Amino acid sequence: MENKFTFALLLTASIFKSSFAVQYKIVGNFQHINNQWIYLRYLNDSLEKQIDSAYATNGRFIFKGEIAEPTRGDIYTTDEKIDDDFFFETGNTYLSGDTMAPHSIIAMGGKSTAEYN
Repeated sequence: MENKFTFALLLTASIFKSSFAVQYKIVGNFQHINNQWIYLRYLNDSLEKQIDSAYATNGRFIFKGEIAEPTRGDIYTTDEKIDDDFFFETGNTYLSGDTMAPHSIIAMGGKSTAEYN
């Protein structure tokens, strides 16, 4: 009986928590990068490290996912042409920059993004 109660409680908590997660979309456009993987690292709502990747073509890339609250992310490439952090939140966040100018990333989006960046 206790196992069924625990399972039901965990299931309810999982459903309740996921109901607060909302889509985010990060749209990037960087100069001087083409045909290369870009990585996004952040902690999810359960404080687990997440790493996502997007392929940049002519400097453009998109990340999509779900978060429940504003989150700090790190965006980088393995060759370190890009290595910077920014805040993103639900809805759209736009990143722009030049890989020839380190730490030149500009992030635009919602209120939290504007306050942090």
